[in-house]
Amino acid sequence: MNGFNENFFITIKYAQSLDGKIATISGDSKWISNSKALYFAHKLRARHDAILVGINTIIKDNPELNVRLKEIDQKVQPARIILDKNLKIFSLDFKKLKLLKTYKNINTFIFYDKNLIEPLSIIEKLNLTKNIEYFKKFNVKFFGINAICNYLDIKELLNILYNDLKIKSLLVEGGGKVITEFFKNNFFDKMFIIVAPIFIGDDGISAIKELGFLTMEKVKSMQKIKLVQTLQLDEQIVYEFINKI
Repeated sequence: MNGFNENFFITIKYAQSLDGKIATISGDSKWISNSKALYFAHKLRARHDAILVGINTIIKDNPELNVRLKEIDQKVQPARIILDKNLKIFSLDFKKLKLLKTYKNINTFIFYDKNLIEPLSIIEKLNLTKNIEYFKKFNVKFFGINAICNYLDIKELLNILYNDLKIKSLLVEGGGKVITEFFKNNFFDKMFIIVAPIFIGDDGISAIKELGFLTMEKVKSMQKIKLVQTLQLDEQIVYEFINKI
């Protein structure tokens, strides 16, 4: 059970190498998962009301963030949630954004630091307003929320998703900063880790970043994760964990 709301089901999912890396030093992660693991990931997406990623995933991968399975009704798609504290999305080439090319029947919600706008000049504010209006044409809505310790307030985010947007199940896909925030705040019920038989090295990007533990006793007391199932997909293995806290 997650530490936010027992009626809001939260799943973390990511693919990693044997040494726990989700991307190379350049951020390249295509494709750690094999074709069967990608199929599994899309089935998992279809079981949730929304998919959540950070802006760096959008910048590096330019994903569609949708369900692409023939046996599933393409008109019923999970919402797309993007955490973009500094609205970096406006610095990208809009014409190349797959999010805007696949907007039909998909709600997209972008969350940013609400204190970002105040220090801007009049011209910068006008440009920001212009960009927000442009994205509205593609079924994209923006929410300004608080930032805590230089990161968006995840609890405030979840409150908006659950109470205002009526989202009852969420799939958190990454990247590392996002996964870490949900993990360390105990905001997850289930976790799927897909492991590929490769090594990326110490200079790769880790799924779980700094947690600040000094002793193993503290680690064990703060984490109650139970392995409930494994699934072999050719040379890759999916580990399914539940959160018992």
